[in-house]
Amino acid sequence: MYDTKFNWKSCESKHYIYKYFPDSEAEKDIKDIIEKREAAYKKISNFLGIDKDKKFILYFAPSREICHSLEMMADASVPHKRFASLVYNNYPFCREKIGYGHEIVHLLAYY
Repeated sequence: MYDTKFNWKSCESKHYIYKYFPDSEAEKDIKDIIEKREAAYKKISNFLGIDKDKKFILYFAPSREICHSLEMMADASVPHKRFASLVYNNYPFCREKIGYGHEIVHLLAYY
């Protein structure tokens, strides 16, 4: 995927591998990101009746321009490859800060 295009920082939780830029807003907020994504996974998988644990990769880039320079889509998921590429920055209305379950629905609904 995008691992060879940049030297991402990385960490994992039960259902996700998080990839993000060093010294980015995502790195600063990673504990909150993990907590909210795991809570969303639980609610969405329960709603969809999914009882198998799946693990997905979430790429967090600071802007759409950076996504495009890495040949990534911005704020999009690719369920059959089990990943989403997301814009995460300090903009007050950053979608991934206020609507963080959207791409997770796409990933889980595929299964």
